[in-house]
Amino acid sequence: MTLHIPENLYFHGFECSSYPNPKKQFNTEKIRKTMQLINKYCQHTQTIRKDIGSYSLKHIIEKHFADNYLSNGELIVAMLNCGFDYKKEHVDSPNCYFNVSKKSIRELNDNL
Repeated sequence: MTLHIPENLYFHGFECSSYPNPKKQFNTEKIRKTMQLINKYCQHTQTIRKDIGSYSLKHIIEKHFADNYLSNGELIVAMLNCGFDYKKEHVDSPNCYFNVSKKSIRELNDNL
């Protein structure tokens, strides 16, 4: 399976003035494991939900991993490749919001 990665998305998130474009590569195995969790727990909504952003969601998901780390960019890649839409938090932000149900995020968090 080939992952779709937007050109302006890097390890720490979307391109912005706060972070230089790091040369660090995405961990494709971690992205695939993240996609499994997303497909198991996360439900799509019709609209972008602004109650939880990518950075907060990454902290919830990374608790499911033994090494306890998932980059913001890896989380965004996984969400996009699971068919979620996004909207950046603001023009110069590495973070974004998704069309994901709040209830399903609670279930993900409760099933640690």
